[in-house]
Amino acid sequence: MRELAIKRFKSPLVIAIVLSLALHAIVCLYFVSNIPIGTVPHQPEVVQAVLKSIQVAPVASTSKKPDPMAEMADTYAKELQAYQALERAGQKFILPPPAKLTYQGFVNGGPITSGQVDWQQDSQTYSLAVKVSLVFFGDFVFTSTGKIDEYGIAPELYREQRGSRGDRVVTLMRDQGVVSFSMNKELATLPPGTQDRFSILFQLAGLVTGDPAVDAQGVARDIPIASIDKVETWTFLSLGDEVIQQNNRDYKARHFVRKPRDEGDNRRVEVWLSENDHYLPIRMRQTEANGTTYELLANQILYQ
Repeated sequence: MRELAIKRFKSPLVIAIVLSLALHAIVCLYFVSNIPIGTVPHQPEVVQAVLKSIQVAPVASTSKKPDPMAEMADTYAKELQAYQALERAGQKFILPPPAKLTYQGFVNGGPITSGQVDWQQDSQTYSLAVKVSLVFFGDFVFTSTGKIDEYGIAPELYREQRGSRGDRVVTLMRDQGVVSFSMNKELATLPPGTQDRFSILFQLAGLVTGDPAVDAQGVARDIPIASIDKVETWTFLSLGDEVIQQNNRDYKARHFVRKPRDEGDNRRVEVWLSENDHYLPIRMRQTEANGTTYELLANQILYQ
């Protein structure tokens, strides 16, 4: 009975957390250009002439043969500098317009609860609120607020309110380059582009909208995530575009899966971003090691 009670508690909660677990955050790829590994000496034209025989002291060649390894290192260094400049400038992104989304939650295909997402942005700041109402436990509310910078969404404050339990807060102090946690007294370094558990969904939407080719099928993207008590890296693998049926219509959606964070992570997390809806998340699924699935399907999107 205790195990059953725990499952009933976790199922809706995990449905809410799926929103945050849905997967660059952000991999930047190097494409090393072809590098010459040597040159073929030019063959001089043969000219016939009559010369007097004289003794000439041999002259040592002053030309150096090209060093393939040195050329490769030089090319790599130049491309690395170009990549770092591009990273500082930020990747092109177009964030979704303000919208309110309603989701239906399912466990193993059976409906259990609903959730709402309120996404707001004005090109300089953003706010994100996720609410899930649970019988016997009250409202679970997850909020994320911050600015929009050259990397896209820049969270500054993430808060979890779980019914009557105390708040869990993550503060991203970008001016100091550190993250503080209410669940952990130690500060963590804040990498550029860091997201929280929920902002990551809309950051992915903005990046794919900005340049869909960047996250084509087979491309993996690393994104630093400020979790509840630490900063970790989540890797999202693009499975390409798919057509899925939902709400009696077909959606063309970009399918992402979050790769395991470590050897003990047996949970599979997936998200589908709708091309015709500014790549907003229309489906999220979490599959446990025992095969249990938790799923969220968007059934309404209202643009503000």
